[in-house]
Amino acid sequence: MNHTILLVDDEPNILHSLSRAFRKQPYRTYTSRSAEEAIAILKAHDIDLIVSDENMPGMSGTKLLAWVAEHFPEVVRIVLTGQPSIPAVIRAINEGGVYRFLTKPCDVVELGLIVRQALEQKEASKKDRDLLEFTLNQLEDVEQAKTYVERQIHQFRSRIEQLEHEKSGVKTTENATGDDILATMSHEIRTPLTAILGYTDLMIEENWGPEASDSLEVIRRNGAHLLALLNDILDLSKMDAGKMTAERIECSPQQILTNVVSLLQQQAKGKGISLEVQQEGQIPNLIQTDPTRLCQILVNLVSNAIKFTETGGVRLVAKMDDDRGTLNPHIRFEIIDTGIGLSPEQQAELFNSYAQAEKSTARRFGGTGLGLVISKRLTELLGGNLTVESVLGGGSTFAVTLETEVQNKVEEIEESSETGAPERTSVSVSPLAVRLSGNVLVVEDAPDFQRLISCVLKNAGAEVTLAENGQVGVELALAAKEENNPFDLILMDIQMPVLDGYGATRKLRAEGYENPIVALTAYAMKHDRKKCIEAGCDDYTTKPIERETFLLMVSKYCQRAAQRAC
Repeated sequence: MNHTILLVDDEPNILHSLSRAFRKQPYRTYTSRSAEEAIAILKAHDIDLIVSDENMPGMSGTKLLAWVAEHFPEVVRIVLTGQPSIPAVIRAINEGGVYRFLTKPCDVVELGLIVRQALEQKEASKKDRDLLEFTLNQLEDVEQAKTYVERQIHQFRSRIEQLEHEKSGVKTTENATGDDILATMSHEIRTPLTAILGYTDLMIEENWGPEASDSLEVIRRNGAHLLALLNDILDLSKMDAGKMTAERIECSPQQILTNVVSLLQQQAKGKGISLEVQQEGQIPNLIQTDPTRLCQILVNLVSNAIKFTETGGVRLVAKMDDDRGTLNPHIRFEIIDTGIGLSPEQQAELFNSYAQAEKSTARRFGGTGLGLVISKRLTELLGGNLTVESVLGGGSTFAVTLETEVQNKVEEIEESSETGAPERTSVSVSPLAVRLSGNVLVVEDAPDFQRLISCVLKNAGAEVTLAENGQVGVELALAAKEENNPFDLILMDIQMPVLDGYGATRKLRAEGYENPIVALTAYAMKHDRKKCIEAGCDDYTTKPIERETFLLMVSKYCQRAAQRAC
């Protein structure tokens, strides 16, 4: 039997998290952001169970559940609160007749089990009442009553066996829920970081003076650090769950070296140390590996070397490692620094999760030690090996060795004796240099991000229209289409009230809307991109935005829409 549950919370993020906890359960779920809206749903639908927040504007959760107890006593009542207290528990029990009183943050696995238990008890009580009524009405037919009772006992036994069997699947459920929690955590951290980094960049450009600029740079640097840490945590969690994958495609080691050094040259200059790239002997023009993962490994290691080097410099050396006795030659990347170095004991613990050389290291240089753990695991994912040689006080050499799978037809690059950063193959574009020409609809419920994204787009020359949820976005887009003046691009948030981004995109595509729609969301898991594309989005990008990349993407889709209109 499918049950109907109602989730009530004035915080949309918490409400979304609670809803996801039941998405795979055989329940029909309604959501509400206020007690008044919840009462309307209760009057319109047959609700079996309600989970309500305690502290809400207007009518509190306790008052709502007291009303439910009076008008719909058969509805099971559960209350959630972020500020638990004994008087609040007593009041909720006395006034609302609650089944359970839970505190935030709520374990969604525990909540799911409690809801299932409550609904099963409700169903059992109903059957007991039915049995009693049946017995009273059918006393003359004892045999029939006996058969009915035996059938109920058999059903109860079957249900007990089913529950025992389901115990073995609890761990799987916990893992799935863990992914949901991780995705929600990523979303909740990325959302404020979007505002922090975005508004900081805007303020830096306004030139508030040297003292203010220094403070703003501190804010931006720490915001970027938090974003990098979040990405490291997501990578590590995917590795722990066995969900990290790598591709093997042809790529240029020279281009990878160029990208790594160009990304980190400014970091080295900021510390007053040198950053050099060298090639020893001949290296292949092309190798077979995952260029994104290899670049991530080298960026982690070079950045780490720069961080722990105060004088001297860092060298990134590429060479072939031919003394391994295998058919396929190996390419070796060495990151050599003149930094603080490591003792043998410190090296032994270096690739353990969250480890650093010593406690004072984190205070002096910052960091969590995740970068080295991730680099080690990514290197192994690529079929290679990461090693370290170091002397305390005398610098370190980290070496990444990978099988190249070089084909005989591949040309080789002659030995290079040049030092210093390789010449960049692409020119950096200032965000202010990207000029837009087009009308962009931004579908976003968060006022802070509405203002930020509007400012970024308008400064680049775009016309901007705002919609506070997916339903309003659909109406504006279809109205513009009817007027033969469709938006050149729709930037679609995913988590929104009334109608989310998935639903809005599907509805627009069903109505024949053909212009570009790009998902702009704080959800950054791999499956989130797939869901956005499957819903009908042309592309997907995450918050916080990197303005240069973001504006180039907007420009591309606006130009595409203009070409389609011709």
